[in-house]
Amino acid sequence: MYTKIIALAAVAFSAAPAFAADAVVQDPAYVQQGQTQSAFDWSGFYLGLQGGYTSTHASYLDGSEQDLDGGSTGIYGGYNFQHGPFVFGIENDFNDRVPGNGVAGFHSHR
Repeated sequence: MYTKIIALAAVAFSAAPAFAADAVVQDPAYVQQGQTQSAFDWSGFYLGLQGGYTSTHASYLDGSEQDLDGGSTGIYGGYNFQHGPFVFGIENDFNDRVPGNGVAGFHSHR
């Protein structure tokens, strides 16, 4: 019985790590890297078109109704400037409603 305990203790203590003087490795000093260049730059002018369609029906308190179906078109443009991770810019847009069936006139349904 004592032989098994001694053998088990010998195996347990032999599994301890070795502390040799040259086995300790220190990490090199932290070197801060310079700012990386982005793969894409958002700086520059841009211009675009937009469009859509609306289907709406309005009912008023006086009992009249109006169909407000129609589309919209627009143009937008601007300029962006990227400085590091930040993007600054200016943009403007112009939109116009394209009358559809029933938008140009007022239809009363009683």
